[in-house]
Amino acid sequence: MECKLTGYEFRTLQVTLEPGEKFYAEKGTLVYLESGIDKSLQTTGSSLTSIVKSKLSGESIFIIEYENKSTQTKKMTFASRAGILPIKLNGERFLCRRGAYIAATNKVELGLGISINGLMSGVSFLQKIEGSATVFIDSIGSPITIDLAYNESIEVDENHLLALQGVSENQISANWSISNMFHGEGLSLLQVKGPGKVYISPTSFL
Repeated sequence: MECKLTGYEFRTLQVTLEPGEKFYAEKGTLVYLESGIDKSLQTTGSSLTSIVKSKLSGESIFIIEYENKSTQTKKMTFASRAGILPIKLNGERFLCRRGAYIAATNKVELGLGISINGLMSGVSFLQKIEGSATVFIDSIGSPITIDLAYNESIEVDENHLLALQGVSENQISANWSISNMFHGEGLSLLQVKGPGKVYISPTSFL
């Protein structure tokens, strides 16, 4: 399988599938595909709880499985509302903004990550992605990537938070400060403690 980002600010994703290979993507992201690639509709979960979590995390309850059932190499292209950021997961926890998931090279588990402290800081429900795959998510521009060591922490404006890799919900908290309002950041900032990786968008999502 070959995945290639193209277009201004990487707005499209070209995927080349060898015979028998599969690829998974959110509904509505496909631009075109070549004949020989079969599509099948799959749910992100069979229980009512899974369906509710999918809705709260901003995703559809369905994903599309694409499989090359021909004997030749086939191509397809997907598009993003903004840019596309590839992130490689090796089974670790990954949290991102609601509805940011676009596609993945393997089937991953999509769910809901909730941090009560995060909600208090103004961050809505986060989307949780678990599995081993290269995951592609929506991104405005080139994100700032910060690797946090154990006991290191940063404060992030919730409107700029893109994703958290290797960070659990209990590592997120609200840092309340009246002075933040006078600095233009709102009543609280989101505090993220290490270890883990933080992806920050230079452009606000508002």
